[in-house]
Amino acid sequence: IARFDAIADKAALSKILGEQTRADVDPLNATDFNTENLFGIFVTQGLATPGDVIPYVLQGGLGLPEREYYLSADPKMAKIRTEYQAYIARLLTAAGQADAAAKAKRIYDLEVKIAKAHVSREDSEDFAKSSGVWSKADFAKKAPGIDWSAYLAGAGLDGASKFGAYHAAAITGLSALVASEPLDAWK
Repeated sequence: IARFDAIADKAALSKILGEQTRADVDPLNATDFNTENLFGIFVTQGLATPGDVIPYVLQGGLGLPEREYYLSADPKMAKIRTEYQAYIARLLTAAGQADAAAKAKRIYDLEVKIAKAHVSREDSEDFAKSSGVWSKADFAKKAPGIDWSAYLAGAGLDGASKFGAYHAAAITGLSALVASEPLDAWK
């Protein structure tokens, strides 16, 4: 918790977001798109660059399995959302955090914004939409908001020259969210 409390600017936030990144998703073999980190990484032969092995960047950052858990009008989903917010508050209380209910609401509200930036499950499963290749410079141009140099260094990916933008629209949306939300929203 102290590590996150020490975040003083977007570059430091970007570095920590990168440090949390793991190769923890597998969209092709296991249709596993879920990661608690803002972005997940999957390394494989390029969908549009046969013969090249590249890291693919996928959307993440949700505590619930996917965007519809946050956005659906289904009463079952509404019940899950209520229970999830109470769960976040219990975790914060167990961690000794003051004002756990208010912090849980801020966390949940940020996750709703993250969910709105995500592409749908149907779009995630359409591999033809996921074959875009970005250079390092493309991240700053196509997804401003994150300090991509700090992020990629933190993730240990600063040596890669090509990346698969598996969820290109979500990468752009999540990066814009990093830029627009106050630092306290990410702590």
